[in-house]
Amino acid sequence: MRSLILTALVSAALALALPAFATDDLLAPLVGPDDPLAPLTSEPTKPKPKPGKPKPAKPAPGKPKPKPPVVEPSDEPEVDKPPVTKKVNAERITVRGVPPMALKSGQSATLTFRILDGAGKPIAAELLLLTNVGTITAAVEVNPGVFTATYAAPASGHDTSAVVHAEVKNAARPTSFDTKIMLVLTPPETQPIIATEPKHAPRPARVAFGDRLQATAGKTSTVRFQIEDEDGNPIVPADLKLRADSGRFENVREEGGSFVADYIAEDGAGEVTVMA
Repeated sequence: MRSLILTALVSAALALALPAFATDDLLAPLVGPDDPLAPLTSEPTKPKPKPGKPKPAKPAPGKPKPKPPVVEPSDEPEVDKPPVTKKVNAERITVRGVPPMALKSGQSATLTFRILDGAGKPIAAELLLLTNVGTITAAVEVNPGVFTATYAAPASGHDTSAVVHAEVKNAARPTSFDTKIMLVLTPPETQPIIATEPKHAPRPARVAFGDRLQATAGKTSTVRFQIEDEDGNPIVPADLKLRADSGRFENVREEGGSFVADYIAEDGAGEVTVMA
């Protein structure tokens, strides 16, 4: 009897305790999710990964990467743009070193040029030098606005002076100066005159007449002929005379390298011989 009662009490206690969990599953665990008596085999909650930087999209396999456009070379030649030259406010040019005595043939002198601004101070610029007799070297800038150049007299000639022209190439307004250098030059050697034999004109060799002419007494007939040299080339002699053993020639003239004459026959003449 005792064992049966204890069993009933235990069952009743269990039956009374079941509604306290408000569950329909009689076999569900008696612990909640936050219960400290929860089984230790449950997996801990993993933290969510942080969003990283987006990776660049890779091109689809099989498609080639786009190539940069190819620029076709132009057939037109490239035109070099002239450099921009800065203009300077040059006022005047001075020259030193002009020889006091005249230069002889082949002698030279070193000249110094200074380009000055309005205040009389040297100013950096570009200098052009020219001369009409002899030669002068290009200007070399030794200091800002100070140039040197060498003038050389010619080896010979008849000139008694030379003019050296100096000009500022990049001046805001035209700035130049001319310097005269006296010269004593050796006259050039005279070339000997070589006598040459005069060319002789080709001499006439024969007279070639045209077709045999039939002349009528008292009437004018035209005779055509040409003068030839020894090689058979037609020539025009300086003086030409025609004669015949009968009749006469008039109005002898030249036409295109040959000659034409008017022949007037006489009565009773038969065959006539003509000579030139």
